[in-house]
Amino acid sequence: MPAFQLSERQKGSILVFVLVFAIVVGAAAFALVAESNAGLKLRQMENKNYRTLVDCLNGLDIARNAVETSNYDSDGHNLALWNIDSSADGAPGASPLVDNSRVTVTISYLGSFWYELTSIASSNDGEISKEVKERVRERDFFSRYALFIENGDVRVGDTTSYYGPVHVNKNVIFNDSVSGVGAQVYGFMSSTVPFTFNSNAESETQFYQGYADDLGKDGWIDLPDSKAVEDYKNDTGAYGGSGTVLWTTGSGGNLVELRKGPGGFSVNGNVYTYITMSFDKATKTQYIQFTIRNTSGAVIFTSTLTSDYQMPDPAILHVEKAIMGLKGEIRGAATVVSETDDINISADLYYVDDEGDHPMIFDPLNPSNTNYLPNPNYEGNAVLGLIAYQDILYTGAEDDKNLEINGAIMAMTGQVKWGGSGDKDHLRVFGARISDGQTYRSSGSSGGYNDSGVYVYDDNLRVSPPPKYLPVEKPLFLGFQVVR
Repeated sequence: MPAFQLSERQKGSILVFVLVFAIVVGAAAFALVAESNAGLKLRQMENKNYRTLVDCLNGLDIARNAVETSNYDSDGHNLALWNIDSSADGAPGASPLVDNSRVTVTISYLGSFWYELTSIASSNDGEISKEVKERVRERDFFSRYALFIENGDVRVGDTTSYYGPVHVNKNVIFNDSVSGVGAQVYGFMSSTVPFTFNSNAESETQFYQGYADDLGKDGWIDLPDSKAVEDYKNDTGAYGGSGTVLWTTGSGGNLVELRKGPGGFSVNGNVYTYITMSFDKATKTQYIQFTIRNTSGAVIFTSTLTSDYQMPDPAILHVEKAIMGLKGEIRGAATVVSETDDINISADLYYVDDEGDHPMIFDPLNPSNTNYLPNPNYEGNAVLGLIAYQDILYTGAEDDKNLEINGAIMAMTGQVKWGGSGDKDHLRVFGARISDGQTYRSSGSSGGYNDSGVYVYDDNLRVSPPPKYLPVEKPLFLGFQVVR
């Protein structure tokens, strides 16, 4: 059989096919190379973007650390910020806080203790620039804590829930009295010594944002000097040229005065003061009513709900001696102070909005700790601070078996504790508790709020503390923004 041979026509057809195939393969290869180069450039650009943004964020971290570890001057200024820019003009200070080969962080003082940190970084070839900003208040206020204890231990029961940050300089002791039930800690909790867990409390307690115990002496935080409470008398403006006397009795060492100034009210003298705050929904007017008793308990004065007793907003309510009863509702912002003694919370103390709605809904018929929930209808922004030189006492003396408190309450040299008589049921606090000593809601055989306590932190206290609330030497960082 003759060998197989291609004709000249067949040879030509194959040559054309090979040529077309080569062109197609070449084009595909060129496209792949082009796509690879484009992908490589895209990845390089993404890497530069990422690297530059990381440099920007690292610069901000360095700046935050410098601010957080800085000392403060006698006026409460953070020296890392104040020494660079003490002019409240919104323009950057004379020199950066951070300045290296990769990033620059400048400081702009905005006023009222607020600054803006601006972090700018560029890629090595200058093609990409990133900018990140963050606001910082150079000092914060003790209302930043849901619970703060300087010199006492804290005992946490099975049926107790904590919402918001907690700091205790000494020990946090978790009790275990009910099998299978544990405390619920929803905010970050810290202490200078290791936590103590009794029985099965460690396995039954739930920490939802973690904790840091055994911080040592570097974790210790001091309350302000107790003399700081004396300034509130002048903050009312009641004793200056614009102050007025609303009521007075006695003379010399027995002089008693109720005065009003642009900043609030002041009761001066050796008497017992009872305060009721009242919001009139119809006229949208906040009133305060004073009842004053002598040391024998006899009523010597009761104010009326007239224009003289409209509260300014914000307001300072200063009382030299003990506030024996405090209750009512508030729409605006106020701080109530006992300069030398206790504050007794005798009935519910609520925030209200223009419609009279409260920020929380309490259902005492629900036996679980979930019976204290935010009210979606509340549209207010009220804030209240209580500062007692000695104790803040839960008495509920003018209330039923349950007590609800809205506000940031502080016992500068004493305790936040049960101070009434008889057995009560539930205690609910929406706000913050700060004290020198222990806090507790019941006291064994002497009664108290025995069934449960729920403490919900009011996040509004971070940004809007009560007027003239006492500061803590710690910065507050807010308002992070990636500009580009």
